[in-house]
Amino acid sequence: MEVIETGINTQIGNPARSFQHRIREPFLVAGGEELRNIRTDAGQVLTFNLKKLHLESCSNSDFVGSFGYSGEGKLIQDPVLPIAFVGRLTADGSGSFFGGDAISRNGEILHRTYTAAYTVNPDCSGSYEADTTLGVVHADFMIVGDGDELRNIRTDEGQVLTFQLKKQ
Repeated sequence: MEVIETGINTQIGNPARSFQHRIREPFLVAGGEELRNIRTDAGQVLTFNLKKLHLESCSNSDFVGSFGYSGEGKLIQDPVLPIAFVGRLTADGSGSFFGGDAISRNGEILHRTYTAAYTVNPDCSGSYEADTTLGVVHADFMIVGDGDELRNIRTDEGQVLTFQLKKQ
């Protein structure tokens, strides 16, 4: 691992109304392909990773093949429930995918299968709607690397879930 710099201040916005974020210990990994960070503003702990995108532009055909994935988050309700999942999907490169996963929702183990329709935009962002055996879900994603990974966030109300897909 190569340390880039310890402690980067980032000023955002109009100087009269700006605020600063303190980024600690950013470092490059995977031969310079990824940048990993932790943000340490007062009262916050936020980690995030950046990964190079090697594709000039994207289309549905860039999301093709089988992908393994895992993720976690919270279902915002009373009480808030933790959720984690792991699974596999296969995308056809034409706007559809299918798959299945195992879910731990507050310790209860569930299994589901699904089919989905997706759209990939030229900037390599995208979205999908999946019809699952547990209901309909939605997510936004970004294709990264050489198209071998997708970073996702669920967009349904009351769900705070992020997950990553890695091509198999």
